[in-house]
Amino acid sequence: MKWQAIKQRIKKLIEDKESGFHKFNFNEVLSILVRERLVARASQSSIRDSIILKGGLLLTLNYTKQTRFTNDMDINLKVANDLASFQNAVDKITTVDLEDGFYFNRNAGEILNNEDREYDGASFKIKCTFSEEDKDMIFDLDIGVGDAVDAVLGRLPTFKEFDVTSLELAIYPAEAIAAEKIQTCIARGNENSRMKDYYDLYNLRDIVDIKKFHVAAFKTFKNRSTSYPCQLPESADDLNLLQPRWNHFLNSKQYRIIQAAPKNLSEIMNAIREFYGTQKP
Repeated sequence: MKWQAIKQRIKKLIEDKESGFHKFNFNEVLSILVRERLVARASQSSIRDSIILKGGLLLTLNYTKQTRFTNDMDINLKVANDLASFQNAVDKITTVDLEDGFYFNRNAGEILNNEDREYDGASFKIKCTFSEEDKDMIFDLDIGVGDAVDAVLGRLPTFKEFDVTSLELAIYPAEAIAAEKIQTCIARGNENSRMKDYYDLYNLRDIVDIKKFHVAAFKTFKNRSTSYPCQLPESADDLNLLQPRWNHFLNSKQYRIIQAAPKNLSEIMNAIREFYGTQKP
C-alpha cells in the first residue's frame, strides 16, 4: 500500500469520533496497524496453533478497545525455552507474505527470566518496513512460556479502512488476563510500578465473568507460587507510595487514557476488591 494512502486512511480514523481512535495521534494509530499486521501473519503461520495472543495489544484489539495505548506485542508460545527455538518461531511468523506491503524482520533477541519479567521467555526487536518510501517502525515482541491458561479462539477485529479480513487466533480470555494482573499487583505490593494493571483491572470489570475469573486465578496463582485468595495493598502507607505513580500514569503521554478513571487510587482499589473479591474475609 502506498504511503500516501496509509496516511489518508489513518487521518480519517483519527477524525472520526466513532472510530475509537479520535484521541490518538498519527504514530499511535500507525503503531497499532503495524502490530495488527504481525498478528495477521501469526494467524496464517505454520505455528499458529502454538501461539496465544496476550497483553496490551489484545486489550486494544478485542477487550477494552482503545482505552490506553501500548507500543509492544505479547504472545505466549509453546516452544522449548532456548533462544534458537524462539528465533525460529519468530521467523515463521515474520516471513509470512500477505502481499499487503508490510515486511518484518527481527534482531537476535534475548532470553528473559523471572528476574526480568513475570514469566520466562524471550524478547525481540521487530522492524517493520512498509510503503514504497521504505518507512519503518520498530517495536518489542515479548514471548512468554509456561503460563497456566485455557486459551480461547478469538476472532479479532481489524482496520476495516485497510480492506483486511478479521483474524482468528488463540487468545487469552479476559478472566486469565485479569488473574495475571491481580497476581502481579499482589506479588509486587507497594513496590509495583505497573499502574496499567490497576487501570486494566478496573476496566475489565465490564466483561469478566467472576466465576471464570476465580478458576483462572486459582491456576495462575498456583503456577506462580502465590497464595490465593489474598489481598491488594490497602494500608495508608501503601496508598501513599502508590498514589504518585498513579498520578504519573494518568498524566503520562505514553498512555493516552481514553476511558475516564478516578484520580484517587483508593477508589480504583476499592472497586477492584469489591468486584474480584481480593479483600479480607
